[in-house]
Amino acid sequence: MKRIVEDLLQLVAKEEERTSCLDPIPTCHSSCNKVLLCSDPGDPKCHRCDNKCHIGDCVVCDKQQLVRCGCGKSRVFIQCINLKNSKPLQQPKCDKICNKKMLCGRHRCQDKCCTRASHPCNVICNKRLQCGHKCMEVCHTHRCPPCPNTSFDELHCFCGREIIYPPIPCGTLPPKCDQMCTRKHPCGHTPRHSCHSEKNCPPCAELVDKHCMCGKEALCNVPCHQKDPSCGRPCSKQLRCGTHNCIKLCHRNHCQSEKDVCIQKCNHARKLCGHACGTPCHGKTSCPPTLCTVWVTVKCGCGRKSSQLLCPLGSDNADIQKRIKEKGLSGIVTGILSGKKVDIGKFMELKSIGNLDCDEECQKDEWKRRLADAFGVDTSSPIDQAIREMYNPFLKEQVKIEPEFISQLEDQMKKLIHSVQASQAKSHQHVFRAMRPNHRRIVHELASYYNCQSWSQDPEPQRQVVVLANRNSIIPSTSLTDLNNPTKRLKKPI
Repeated sequence: MKRIVEDLLQLVAKEEERTSCLDPIPTCHSSCNKVLLCSDPGDPKCHRCDNKCHIGDCVVCDKQQLVRCGCGKSRVFIQCINLKNSKPLQQPKCDKICNKKMLCGRHRCQDKCCTRASHPCNVICNKRLQCGHKCMEVCHTHRCPPCPNTSFDELHCFCGREIIYPPIPCGTLPPKCDQMCTRKHPCGHTPRHSCHSEKNCPPCAELVDKHCMCGKEALCNVPCHQKDPSCGRPCSKQLRCGTHNCIKLCHRNHCQSEKDVCIQKCNHARKLCGHACGTPCHGKTSCPPTLCTVWVTVKCGCGRKSSQLLCPLGSDNADIQKRIKEKGLSGIVTGILSGKKVDIGKFMELKSIGNLDCDEECQKDEWKRRLADAFGVDTSSPIDQAIREMYNPFLKEQVKIEPEFISQLEDQMKKLIHSVQASQAKSHQHVFRAMRPNHRRIVHELASYYNCQSWSQDPEPQRQVVVLANRNSIIPSTSLTDLNNPTKRLKKPI
């Protein structure tokens, strides 16, 4: 508390009275209570001097204050000796990392208590250039500039004929050379390409003879670099099941791994009907008692009407099979399955097998046929019409456009089937020459009527069709060429 000097003089003893302006000013016994330098005078919580009334500056405050750090994210305690008017003489810092993205977009600021508005990156780029050196520019967003290094050594091609003289900027490619390559190939063939600076030579294109992967055929004119040539034929090696052969195309290594099982269907003939078993491969064990799923065609006596039904002899109904044997109908059923005309009137009692009776239309057709034979008139019977409907519309249209081409195809397929039947081989195949997509479609669709397999191989424009005939292949009773030839007469029905 401030006091008037005159009031203080009244309290001072006479022996301490001031006689000169130079005499010390007397002090009271009250507290100083001045606002210290560390605080703002307008702050009600400011720090004040606790000492008794004294002359001169107050002592330094030994307290602490809570002050915002430089980034403003935290508040820290600071000694009052470092403050003036509640403001720090040096801005305090917290331990929080800035973690803001630099202007380069790749790095982040790792400074503690960062106060910068922008963050330019000062990290060295250090990216690897094409030449192998590293970019020493400050981190940037654009592409790295060319390598500034320069070589003072001569740069020449592999054989040394072409030379580039220094100084040579880093990254310069070796000069092109028109001389033949002088390197030696591992295969021993002479290189047929120009000198190059690449580490490895291009694949050797020398044409040689090699065995295919399955080892069945020696292939000619195979590029030397081709390690696994294929003959394009099925492997046909016997599988572990002992009943099927491998259907994969020419390949290396084993046909099956130790964990693989045969996924083909059993082709053992059933005892009664002779159709294939059709169940998943069960090795050499006996076929399970299952229904035959083959559909057969049943016709009426004259052959005009027809119907599809499941194989009657392949049923698991023991009663039906017993009645078939008792009535002596096994031969008739065999005739039905082979496509022959038989009298199925005796099947009337076996309703589960099914039968077809001739109707009035059949009688009319038979009367017309006999009348035509009596007068020598050539007319097409319903059976002839059924034969004509055997081929799809696409083939019937193409045979009119290209009859010679289809005639050659049919002759070749007949020869292929005859060759299988005359030999002991299970199958024969024929590779047709490269042809257009439309011709390939004709081959594929026509092969299905001969019960032959077909597939395409090789890329365009050298794509070929391979036709495979086996023991089950057949020759249709009437060829597509004969149906299109008006001069040929179809055989009269018997």
